[in-house]
Amino acid sequence: MRRLLLPLTFVFLAIFSPAAVATSIVSTSPTAGSILSISPTAVTIKASQDLVDGANEITVTNSNGQRVDDGSIQIQGPVLMVGIKPLTTSGLYTVTYTLMAVDQPAASGSFTFLYNAPAEITLPSPSPTE
Repeated sequence: MRRLLLPLTFVFLAIFSPAAVATSIVSTSPTAGSILSISPTAVTIKASQDLVDGANEITVTNSNGQRVDDGSIQIQGPVLMVGIKPLTTSGLYTVTYTLMAVDQPAASGSFTFLYNAPAEITLPSPSPTE
């Protein structure tokens, strides 16, 4: 009985131990693989666990590899966010991230979204009223 109980204990601990559960992405905004016609003002990643302040990274680059994020990383619980400069060029944008939660291994990866810039940006002009 003791021979059977010891291996089962290790299996139980490996499956249900908090360290065995890696941080994963619950959602992103913009959604990975999405096509946008309006420039986003920020990119957010919601993780499966609360993130550690100061240990996470997120960058957004255009198809030429130039950063288009403004570097203003914010963390609120499981949400990692970075501001985006106004996008003016159509193309594929890549979000690269590293997520760090307490007592968890780092989770790194990337996803893309496509931005289709409007052909002409027009500002509303005031019209006289009678």
